[in-house]
Order: sequence, then structure tokens, then C-alpha cells
Amino acid sequence: MNIEKLQTAQEAMKALISAMKDVEKKSQKLHSMNFNDNSVKQRAAASDRLTDVCFARDRASDYLHACLVNAGLTPAKPAGHYATREIHQSAGFGHSISMKYTPAIPDCVREQMK
Repeated sequence: MNIEKLQTAQEAMKALISAMKDVEKKSQKLHSMNFNDNSVKQRAAASDRLTDVCFARDRASDYLHACLVNAGLTPAKPAGHYATREIHQSAGFGHSISMKYTPAIPDCVREQMK
């Protein structure tokens, strides 16, 4: 076990905790909005911000998993889990975007993919 890999996993865990707190904060803000005090666009913007931080949380979770696999603390998932996938995400009032996302790939899986 490599100390640098453990420190990387520790930093990834801190980033995930921060992202989870951000999701909780944005979620509470969205749920506290009401129809009388907030316009449709304000609620849509809050929903978009929540979607963005949820995606950031998911990326942080994928990165932490890869760091833990690299450190030898958890087994790798099947190679198909790390494949590039298309994500559709809200991008403002009435708009959405499609993007390709590839989760963080552990070193051992990357070697198998070659």
C-alpha cells in the first residue's frame, strides 16, 4: 500500500464530503422556495444548481472509488461500469444539454482495457 495513494484517497473523500454538503444545502434551498415568493425561473434556476452539484457529487464519488481501488482498499467494478456514457442535463429555463461522461478509471482496469 502506497502512502501517496492513501493521501489521494483521503483528499478525494474530503471533496466528496464537501460535495455532499453542497447538495444538502442546495436541496434545502430549493425545497424552501414557494410559489408565492419565487418565480418559475427562480425555482428552475435553483433546480439547475441542484442538478449541477449532484453531478459534481457523482463525479467525486466515482473519483473516490477509483482512488480506493488504486490504494487496494476496495475491489474494482466490472469494466463496463467505467465506460463512457451520455448524460442529459438541464441547462437553464427550458433547455437541456447532452454530454459524454467517463468516470474515473482505476489503474488496474485501465491496464485491462488496453
